[in-house]
Amino acid sequence: MHSTRGRHFRHARAAASFHALQANLGTADGSGLYRERYPVEAGDNAYSYEWPFSQVHIAIADLANQPGVTGHRSDKDLASATRAQEHYWNASGGTTGLPGYAS
Repeated sequence: MHSTRGRHFRHARAAASFHALQANLGTADGSGLYRERYPVEAGDNAYSYEWPFSQVHIAIADLANQPGVTGHRSDKDLASATRAQEHYWNASGGTTGLPGYAS
């Protein structure tokens, strides 16, 4: 059984990691997307590829699915990530011809 103190410590650590991710890789353009690396250098893509973004999306879902108020604090971030994921949708399928998420 996990102690309440241990659970709060783990959540605080996860929240601090998420805030560091936002500060260092988040974009301020309203897209909800993230950069691929930090620091940004000339020639870097404006945004990460789909797979790294999907891992951020999953991490935010994990935060949002914590019990009680703790999880609800991440609801807005999860909604933003869900909208942002759609930037990667390619209805024409690109080289495969099948609709899917571009990577």
